[in-house]
Amino acid sequence: FGLKGSQAIVDGLSGIAKGEWQITSEAENDGTFNARDVYVGLDGSEKGTLIFGRAYTAYYDVIAVTDYFNEWGDVGNANPGRQDGQIIYHGAWNGFSAAASYQFFDSTADYSFGSSEVVNVIKDAEKDYGYGATLGYSFPVKVSLLGGLSKDAFKTKTTNESWHKNDWA
Repeated sequence: FGLKGSQAIVDGLSGIAKGEWQITSEAENDGTFNARDVYVGLDGSEKGTLIFGRAYTAYYDVIAVTDYFNEWGDVGNANPGRQDGQIIYHGAWNGFSAAASYQFFDSTADYSFGSSEVVNVIKDAEKDYGYGATLGYSFPVKVSLLGGLSKDAFKTKTTNESWHKNDWA
């Protein structure tokens, strides 16, 4: 279920908003609503978009290019999908693209690293902050080159132990 809208503010600048939820059908959470994308922002047309709220990080632009990389190439990445409390910028010009995101403190972090055979889940963790960036170029022959990085800082709620997770693709 979703709602999406935009409203022109001035020439070349619009306010945008999106709310999207899903109903979980798994036995343990059957019938509960989960937020997917929930954000507000500005769309500056050729200058790009700036959103605030829950969405994929900028780093996701690179790892989601193919289902294979999203499923298998990110087994070491700290990418749990859509995340709360972010500022995200996306822009594209003459074949070039760029994105950047910053995630603020998240007390409900629950992240997994590794494949399903060897999984390490951070329990009782808080995310201090996270940021990501991507750059890309789409050639006229329908081939693209993309690169990205992501850094996440975590700490445990009980011992306040902290660590960082760096990803690139």
